[in-house]
Amino acid sequence: MNNNILEFLEAYKSLDELCKQILSSNRGISEYIDKMNHESQWHMMIACWERDYKQLKKMRWIRNQLVHETNSFQNNLVNIEDIAWLKTFRSRIMEGTDPFSLLYQSRNIKRKTTKQKILPENDFKINEPYVNWNLVVGVIIFSIIIMFAMILII
Repeated sequence: MNNNILEFLEAYKSLDELCKQILSSNRGISEYIDKMNHESQWHMMIACWERDYKQLKKMRWIRNQLVHETNSFQNNLVNIEDIAWLKTFRSRIMEGTDPFSLLYQSRNIKRKTTKQKILPENDFKINEPYVNWNLVVGVIIFSIIIMFAMILII
């Protein structure tokens, strides 16, 4: 058996297990692909979306060929770049730079800016001036003391 095939299958299984954990699914990479299908309207906003989607489908196809088809080990289906891509994509998930992490981050940024623009009037009034009443009372008392001192001096 080709060493690249074993390494590919190990990298695939590792990525599949991670996808199962983060997506709370027993379908792993297939679930990630299905979720990408469901959220396909974001493919224009997330630069890596389309490329990663196609690569994930390719990796799943290769894995299925290796596992389910006869004589698939002789077809040179796996190359070093495929193995490297699987490992890199797993790292990207861990680092939060995969398509769904980027989508989640962009949705959070959008929510935060929306919340800032739509604050209820009772929570924070921008046009209402801030008055430090302690300072006002202190200035009034100081002014009264100065006035009495001036009257006593005169």
